Amino acid sequence: AGAEAKVNSDNDAKRAEEQSIHSLYRLVSRSVQALSLIDLLTYAHELEGVPGVEWGSLSGATFKSWVVDREVHERVKGVLTGVTSYAREEGKGASDFASDKLANALSHQCYLYFSSGDRLSYEGFKMCSLGNSGAARAGVLLRKAARFWKSPSVVCAANSSFDRACDALFNIRAIEGIVDVVIATAANFGGTVKGSGCEDDSGDASVDVPGLFDWEQGIYSGVGAGSGSSGEEARKKCYSVLVSKLHMLIDLGENEVADQLIGFATYSEDEMLHEYLYADLLATGEAERLIRINSKRLEAYLGRTDLALLWRFYVVHGRQSDACVLMSSRGLSKERISIDERVACFSRALQFDDGNSNPEIRERLEVAGLQRQVLSAVSVLVKDGACEPAVEDEIRHRLLDLSELYNDVCGPYCLWEECLSILLVAGMADNENIELLWRALICDGLADDCENEAVLAHLLNMREGVPEREGGANKGMFESGEWIGVVRSKVVSVGRALWGRGGDYTVPVRMLIFELEGLRRCWSAIGAEG
Repeated sequence: AGAEAKVNSDNDAKRAEEQSIHSLYRLVSRSVQALSLIDLLTYAHELEGVPGVEWGSLSGATFKSWVVDREVHERVKGVLTGVTSYAREEGKGASDFASDKLANALSHQCYLYFSSGDRLSYEGFKMCSLGNSGAARAGVLLRKAARFWKSPSVVCAANSSFDRACDALFNIRAIEGIVDVVIATAANFGGTVKGSGCEDDSGDASVDVPGLFDWEQGIYSGVGAGSGSSGEEARKKCYSVLVSKLHMLIDLGENEVADQLIGFATYSEDEMLHEYLYADLLATGEAERLIRINSKRLEAYLGRTDLALLWRFYVVHGRQSDACVLMSSRGLSKERISIDERVACFSRALQFDDGNSNPEIRERLEVAGLQRQVLSAVSVLVKDGACEPAVEDEIRHRLLDLSELYNDVCGPYCLWEECLSILLVAGMADNENIELLWRALICDGLADDCENEAVLAHLLNMREGVPEREGGANKGMFESGEWIGVVRSKVVSVGRALWGRGGDYTVPVRMLIFELEGLRRCWSAIGAEG
């Protein structure tokens, strides 16, 4: 135990010593480089072909702040950016020799202020100035430079190096380069370069600087890595710039180039990028463009957010079987889904049921269609106060089976036509029950009183054993004849709806002829008396 404590104590002492040496080295090194930087800026201010130094940006800064103040370091960075890239980006015709000479001097003598990333940015912008011929190389250089943009505040700032890199690449339509720069920058804040061109970049992305030791470069290359909420904001800023370029291409009518950008972006394994891109395309009315993306991640995303769009995704990519299964499952879902949507789902499933291999889909569609018919009838009853709204809500949002429809809804609420339809769909040739339902249907339209005792007896005989809907009978006199049109219309419409659908047993012709003929004779008897 004593030996272990001594080892730990020695390690702590060694660590403290190394930290002290490093702090001293950093102080001395940055002080020396600050002096060199001031000298180089003075030289650059007088150099022909290079923009003047914006000394005003450094107003109030002391030499001490140049060495130790992070805020002043950012101001110095802005001045250096202007000196090394402003003229070239704006096409002012700066001297290549003068600019290269200054950038080379800064990267050698002041690498703590003008880092390897700054040098890569300079070279990348230089390639952008060559147009299409430099597009590929510009993309590689700027995506490597992006690995140094690890400060969230710097990336989120207006006109940052990130913004200017994306703009420069966009102007020469270096689409893959834009995507790679976005992905590489986002990777500094929790993203990943897997699946992008950045994945090919191995080792450190910096350029060689003579006199800079490997261990020395390692000290500073990771300084300022972003994390936390500010890092998340920077990451979202990266994705927002990407989608803004996408919409610029769409607005310009460059649809093929826009599709190329989407293609490069969706090769990435950055999940957050996929989510951001998909959500943006949905929110901006680009659903058709979205579903053309053939991606497992998009399939999963639509499965969580929009099943109707997922169905269209399957259709576009020729996945009829998946489309059929999806819609069938959606139609059978236990969720609160409207019956209209369920009918639509089963219709779509049937449309893509290859060779009618699943007859259950057609049956489900028939049952759902019948439930929608029942819902319409129940809605009328609710308006008339003959049914509770809760019953209507249940039928509207839950898929019922035939037994529930018949025993819990249609029977108790005297929906005779719907009962007959259920027997048809169920294939139940229950002749006794079918004849009873037809008599109930006819009696619903009949008057229930007559001065002729023989006719009245016939009417009462017809009603024997028939459940009567409350308020369903015509309370008028049989002699008025008003019931004739009602009965005729009902018999004809229901008969047409049932006949010829593979269950003609639900239309008992002999029984109907017998009952209607009996009513005709009664009417004739009344006419003879009158």
